[in-house]
Amino acid sequence: MKDNAYQIIIEHQQNWLFGLPESEHLLPMLKLRISEEDAKWLAEMSHLPQTLDQLCGKHEIEPDALREKLDRYCRKGLVIAYESKSGPLYALADAFFWFFRMPGYEGKDDVFNRNISPLLNKYYDDVMAGAVLKMETKGLRAVPVNETIDSPKSIAPYEDVLAIVENGKNICVTTCSCRHRHNLDPSTPDCAHDTQTCLHMGKLGQYMINSGIGRAVSKQEAGDILKRAADAGLIHSVSNTMAGIDTICNCCSCCCAFMATETALHKSIKKGHQPSRYRLSVEADTCKACGTCVKRCPAKALTLVKSDNKEQILKDPEARRTEKKTLRFEADQCLGCGVCAHKCPTGSLKMVLRDEFDPIPETPFMLARQMLEQQGLNMEDVMKRNM
Repeated sequence: MKDNAYQIIIEHQQNWLFGLPESEHLLPMLKLRISEEDAKWLAEMSHLPQTLDQLCGKHEIEPDALREKLDRYCRKGLVIAYESKSGPLYALADAFFWFFRMPGYEGKDDVFNRNISPLLNKYYDDVMAGAVLKMETKGLRAVPVNETIDSPKSIAPYEDVLAIVENGKNICVTTCSCRHRHNLDPSTPDCAHDTQTCLHMGKLGQYMINSGIGRAVSKQEAGDILKRAADAGLIHSVSNTMAGIDTICNCCSCCCAFMATETALHKSIKKGHQPSRYRLSVEADTCKACGTCVKRCPAKALTLVKSDNKEQILKDPEARRTEKKTLRFEADQCLGCGVCAHKCPTGSLKMVLRDEFDPIPETPFMLARQMLEQQGLNMEDVMKRNM
């Protein structure tokens, strides 16, 4: 690719989260997403929030004209606006948000979305999955369905999806961008799951509501969305931080960009989601090996195998009815989402605290620092380049 406006914006995004790895599909989808003029202008924007006055001085443009341009970029999901006491702050959205969150969040079925969706899927399978998967710290963390936890008192506020909603402000719902682009791509199977399942809140939620990207919902409606998602076998996945959680995805293993990484990279043992602090525990005495949990498990951590305990089979008529099967659990594969336990007909499955688990970044800033470091980038150097 020649050194042009598109190359400049690619290099600019390379110095932030995820980047834009080289691929034959990159330039075609970039040209669909933005013009050369947009690329040149956006390459001058910082990934760190800046005021309108700061941007006016940098771009030598009148405030009203600049605000109009920024509002257009915000509606397209290229720039994110944050409210502050001194007025709006504007930041360039990261490359993943540009392509794999927007424009799918809007849920539009038009020529643009039908043209770009196949390119996005090919690009993701080719190179973006690797960029997402290579970092040990993930952007999303699985959290268990509340009622599946064996000791409810042990659950922390940042791992309680209902508490996150209850404490949230500016809650909105958007289309699941992963399902949307798969449903618009003729080469991929349609997903049967509901698409109105992505919840956002806080500053991100306010931005999405203001930009017309998301629809404001009450806490009651948000709770109803979570209940339907759990019943449907979707994984509650939140921003991987203790404080400042602004997203709750409800992910399916067939479409989710983070779940699909295992398929795209030949079933790598690495996971796209950060596992929760919980793992499954099976009560063998009451488990009937019915297979409900096997069908629901998104991480393929559960399988039915032929029983090698002949004495148990002879004493238990139910074992014969289930073709002498027993349940096998691969603890290393468990995401700790509780999807399996949520519908266990005998109540034999519960989520218990893991003996060891990955530390959770305290704030979005700490999450960004860790992810940048795992790409070989220094946060202080990145901040200087973004001034």
